[in-house]
Amino acid sequence: MVRIDSLPPPRSLGDFRAYVAWGYDVTMGQERRLAVVQNGETSLGELPYERFRVVISAERSPTATTRAGRLVMRATSPSALLLAHRD
Repeated sequence: MVRIDSLPPPRSLGDFRAYVAWGYDVTMGQERRLAVVQNGETSLGELPYERFRVVISAERSPTATTRAGRLVMRATSPSALLLAHRD
């Protein structure tokens, strides 16, 4: 579950129609589409990784199958915070 406030309309960032959440392992090598998100609460489901990252991007289509748009938010799982900083 994620709660987001104050996201502007996707079109305010360019030719985008939706915000999409994506899950990754910590190396960013494996990508999973999680959900379309908007202001308020959204269930993202579960990821099969102990350590992971979640990013939210503005996408041209709400049905995007791979991330291509502008990155607007990111988060790292608590279990990955103790790893060496790589960003």
